Amino acid sequence: MRRPPRDTAHVFDDTRGFFRARARRDVDAALDALVQPGPPLDPAAADVVARRFVDVLVDGRPVEHDDPDPIAYVERNNLLLLFSPAHQERFERLYPRLPIEKIEAWRAVLRGGDPRDSFGPLTAAERLDEARIEADLRKGRRQHRRRLIAAAALVALVAGAAVWWRARDTTDAVVSGRIQFGDVVDRGPDLRAGDPPVVEKALVARLDRASVVRAGAGALGERIVVDAPPGDLPVPLDTVAATLFRYNGSGQVVLVGPPGWLAGRCLQVSVMAASLRAFDTAYVETSPGACGDGRAFGRVGTIGCVDARQATIMIDLVIPEGAVSLSEGGRASVAAVRVSVVGNNPVYERVHTTGQITVPQGTEVEVPSFGGAAGATVSFDLSAPTGAPLTGSCQLQ
Repeated sequence: MRRPPRDTAHVFDDTRGFFRARARRDVDAALDALVQPGPPLDPAAADVVARRFVDVLVDGRPVEHDDPDPIAYVERNNLLLLFSPAHQERFERLYPRLPIEKIEAWRAVLRGGDPRDSFGPLTAAERLDEARIEADLRKGRRQHRRRLIAAAALVALVAGAAVWWRARDTTDAVVSGRIQFGDVVDRGPDLRAGDPPVVEKALVARLDRASVVRAGAGALGERIVVDAPPGDLPVPLDTVAATLFRYNGSGQVVLVGPPGWLAGRCLQVSVMAASLRAFDTAYVETSPGACGDGRAFGRVGTIGCVDARQATIMIDLVIPEGAVSLSEGGRASVAAVRVSVVGNNPVYERVHTTGQITVPQGTEVEVPSFGGAAGATVSFDLSAPTGAPLTGSCQLQ
């Protein structure tokens, strides 16, 4: 049956249609009322409350398909478009009351799918980026070998040859142990419960490497810049550190640096196998447009906390647990987390200050977890055993 013209106009009118941003305070108030603390819910009651939340969010917009399962209802009608970050945060307040299987199902759908299903083929951008990184590593190794050989030759030719043999490296894989995230949903229905954060020093890495490629049309290997001027880097080397945690049922990377370093920054994180195969790549902008055009790729990360001093930030990670099957064949587990501050200098095609969290080859280190309610302030100590202290704190969102 054909709808009246007035209904069609209602759907597609920019000021009254489905996709317009509504600022009705009664909608937000109704959502807040639904997510108030209360007793645990059984699966059926959980579906009722979740459906009420979605119905309030829909706010009278036309929908085509009905389904008793609220997740199927959301997916069939493309209602995930209505879940802004603020609405998603509201919905997550229901998690302490939901059965664990419902929590996992909603977390998966709000993230765009089960993380275990996300380790498919690399995108073209990911393949290109990893090729650049590998070329950068090869160039750096060659430069390092040449310096070692030159220095050793001053002592003895034989010693120089021995140093070269020990330094040579014919693989582009990350030589590291295994980073074990453990069960990321291991604290019952209250995913924010737990003790304050205690940093695992084995999982702290400084952003101590520059990854720079000049802009231009020449071969990639010829455009790699080994010793870029320090002022061209987005942040100075060795001034920012990163570490890993589990919080609120998800992996997290925490970065701490001097006050102000986060202002107007583009950050990119990748969870990788030993072969440099990315399981998850995400980026965040601390101000709109900080990543520029094509400077970063991947999904948009979720910021879990950031402080007013612009010194500390926490970003979520989608991580696999244990060895997982890859679409290209074989199995792999997490061996490294690469963290980059992405620059936006037009002189360069790529200008990153980068660090890589790894553990020694043959070892396995479990990522620590911590807890804290939304609004709580947590502190992180990323100080090295020697050197200036590096601590930061931020308010959980």
